[in-house]
Amino acid sequence: MRNPKVANLHRFTSLKTAQLGFEHAYYMKNITRSVLIVDDEFVSNLILSKFLEDYNNVEHKSFSNGSEIKEYLMNNPNDEAEFLFLDLRMPIMNGFDFLDWYETCDRQIKAKIYVLSSTLDSRDEKKVSNYKCVAGFIEKPITGKRLNEIIF
Repeated sequence: MRNPKVANLHRFTSLKTAQLGFEHAYYMKNITRSVLIVDDEFVSNLILSKFLEDYNNVEHKSFSNGSEIKEYLMNNPNDEAEFLFLDLRMPIMNGFDFLDWYETCDRQIKAKIYVLSSTLDSRDEKKVSNYKCVAGFIEKPITGKRLNEIIF
């Protein structure tokens, strides 16, 4: 049986994407976007995934920690993802550890990295700003409008 909370979340994200995304339908027609999501929080991952599923021509892959995305990138050096949404606080390998690895690895993807954080700690934002590979810092939960601005 389908979880009613998940069903309501899907309806909400579908409506918001419809309101925010169709203004870009013309541009989306011939453009395929590729997104990587790294977040251990089920609900945050679900919200972002649902927003992305409502767009035509957007493919995404999800990972639950920095170690998983690191392994994926090492095994898929030709991945052409354009965007990587990275949570900071995760088990096994957190976002900061991933960014440290990413800035020193030989092969880097071309993706713009956006850091996601549910904490409003200015120290985190300042530390993130020191990474050259980071395109932006986003407070969770990401909104459909903000996602739309980033991807299109």
